[in-house]
Amino acid sequence: MWDRYHPVSSVRISSVSTRVVDAGDRDWVFVRVDTDEPGLVGWGESSLGWHTHAACGAVRDLEPLLIGRHPRQVERLWQTMTHAPYFKGGIVMMSAIAGIEQTRWDIKAKALGVPLFELLGGPVR
Repeated sequence: MWDRYHPVSSVRISSVSTRVVDAGDRDWVFVRVDTDEPGLVGWGESSLGWHTHAACGAVRDLEPLLIGRHPRQVERLWQTMTHAPYFKGGIVMMSAIAGIEQTRWDIKAKALGVPLFELLGGPVR
């Protein structure tokens, strides 16, 4: 279980996958990150217009950088995903990274038992 006062827990990322939903004129690409804690998963979105296969491929390419890592380390894993590849990936890679980052915020909020908007600054109007 998560310890809300310590930045690192024993929970690790076990898999990263995508789900494509046909939206007519374009597809929606949803990213799912599973953890080794049963039932604790995060969802994000990496849609990129007509570049469905590229977005899904970019998520798959980033998966080895994430497996076994702590999902709660949002900034550290963002740095890893953006700086580890030798060549920069452009809009496709950044869309994949954004979707994966959303999943980890979702996991963090669920583990802490708070709505995600609370972690991102609270409600605003």
